[in-house]
Amino acid sequence: MPMIREYLDDLNRNFDSKGIKATAKQADKFAPGRKLDFRFLFKKDATLARVFQSYVDQAPGSLREGLRSVIYYALTQSPPSPINFAWEPSYDSQLTVWEVDCGISVNWQVPARAEPRGRKKA
Repeated sequence: MPMIREYLDDLNRNFDSKGIKATAKQADKFAPGRKLDFRFLFKKDATLARVFQSYVDQAPGSLREGLRSVIYYALTQSPPSPINFAWEPSYDSQLTVWEVDCGISVNWQVPARAEPRGRKKA
């Protein structure tokens, strides 16, 4: 999914060492009890944000909540801890997190919904 890669590039810019301070000012958007929703970060391309959010929403609840909590943790550190997001296609859903002194890496694996193929029969 090329759109996922494009969206992750934008997402990573918001959470890298240059963008993390501005994003940390909105840490409350990722607070416990909040739905994992990235759309507020990307106002320039509403279509891309909507498509990516629908992909995030199809992930199992435990993965969404795990990812939300990692983001909230990183944003509320002093100083905020940068996050690098990666995605890879997979058969099942997985979330892998690494933390080192210079930041956090998150590998997100959620199968994309199968898209219809072929022509519709009349």
